[in-house]
Amino acid sequence: MRKLLLASVAVFAFSASANAANVAITNQTGFSNTSVTSQTSNNNQAQVTQLGVLNGAQATQVGGVGSNLSIMGQTGYQNTSITSQSLFAGSNTSNVNQGAIMLPGWSNGAQVTQTGVFVTNNSEITQH
Repeated sequence: MRKLLLASVAVFAFSASANAANVAITNQTGFSNTSVTSQTSNNNQAQVTQLGVLNGAQATQVGGVGSNLSIMGQTGYQNTSITSQSLFAGSNTSNVNQGAIMLPGWSNGAQVTQTGVFVTNNSEITQH
């Protein structure tokens, strides 16, 4: 009976971790904003909002089965966004919205990398 109970607890722990989710929400306001998010699980969600002069955000999401969602919004003089998403099966979705303060030397830079075997990849980058 004791072995059966331990086996049941082990199966429950394994199935609970299979549905684990990482959620990270970062809001930054300042002169120089930097955000680095690294998530390794199933069903990862990262949201970054930055308002400043120099904005930099990076999200790395790796999962087995499930979904990766990354949303980045940046408003500033120089905006840089890097998103890397990898899954075995599921969907990768990335949305980057960058608005630059229109002064000489302003810039927006965005990079999205999405990989997987049985994966649907969606990416949208808006820069103005």
